[in-house]
This record gives sequence, C-alpha cells and structure tokens, in this order.
Amino acid sequence: MNPLTPARVMLDDLGPFDCLTYGDTCPNGYSLPVLTLDQVHRIAAVLDAEHAFRPEADVLRIEGEVVEVRDEEGELVERCPPGADGLYRVGHGCWTWRIVDPAPAVPVAVPAGEAGARVAAAEFARALAELVGGFPTDEEGKVGAVLTLLHPDGTPAGTVVLQPGHLPWLTGLVRESLTAERLAHTDEQGDEPWDSLPG
Repeated sequence: MNPLTPARVMLDDLGPFDCLTYGDTCPNGYSLPVLTLDQVHRIAAVLDAEHAFRPEADVLRIEGEVVEVRDEEGELVERCPPGADGLYRVGHGCWTWRIVDPAPAVPVAVPAGEAGARVAAAEFARALAELVGGFPTDEEGKVGAVLTLLHPDGTPAGTVVLQPGHLPWLTGLVRESLTAERLAHTDEQGDEPWDSLPG
C-alpha cells in the first residue's frame, strides 16, 4: 500500500476540497480520495448548496458514523461506513474526483486512534518537506540525508530529502525550541519543574 498523503480534490466543477489519498485511481483515470468525517461534512455542505440550484445533483447524508449518497429523489445510492483505517471512500468508481493539488491549504483535521496517527504522520512529513523545500541551503541535487518516516507497521508515511546545510539548521531550530520550552516551564525559583518533583 502506498503512503497516505494529504491532497486536494475537485468533484466536477466543485472544490477544491481537502482530502487524503493513497495514490489510487479508477481504471477510467479518476482519483480515489479518502476522507475524514470532518472533510465529509464540508463536502456535504457544498453539495447541499449545489442541490438547491441543480436538483439532479447527489447529496450526502451522515447517519452517525455512516455516510450515505442519495440521489435527487432521496433514494439511497451508496452507503459508506468508515474503512479499517477510519476513513471514508465516497463515490469511488462513480463520482469524477480529480486530485488537483498534493498539498492542502489548511492543516488536516485527523480522526482519532490509529487512523489519526497515520494521517498526522503523513502531514508531519509533508510539512517538513515543505519547510526544507522552501529554504534550500545547497546547490540543487546535493543530498545530506534522506529522512523516511515510518508507521508502526513499517509502511512509509513520507520521505524528506535534506540538503547538507539543512542538518545543522534544523538541529539549531530544535535546540532553540527546546531552550524556549525549558524557560517557559521554569518556576519562580529558577528550577525546572521536574527538578522539584519528589524522587
């Protein structure tokens, strides 16, 4: 299975919507996004507004943890319970989803539990790749290290290529953050809280 990554998707002329993807596509070439329940709610709101102008458009109804696709007559077209990863596969094979951007405009709202951890890991890898990609330190093609983030089952969550200059730069950022956190959590006597805990 490919790593789960954040993306943005269009549905015909609607969107773009934040989603997640394993990189899968239908035989007809359309994308197969996977969605958190929060993302489904956002898409459902847009489809409701669209339905007011185009009564033939499908709508989404959310019953507990199950998402239902209904047609213009209110008839059930598809029931979409969450998958084993806690994510939803809506309109796969019948809706014309198209991935248009590999990076969402806003942070992804993650589900709880193991599925949430997988989404958060993929989002962390994406954010780190954006950070180093926006601040090159060496000539293009120079590699200092390749950081691969793995899920607990060993499947990759994402890979980040670091240039040689990124290594001391990122180390400095981490140490600065660590120092700031220690100062922020120092008590009035100048002792760090963990120093005064009973041993």
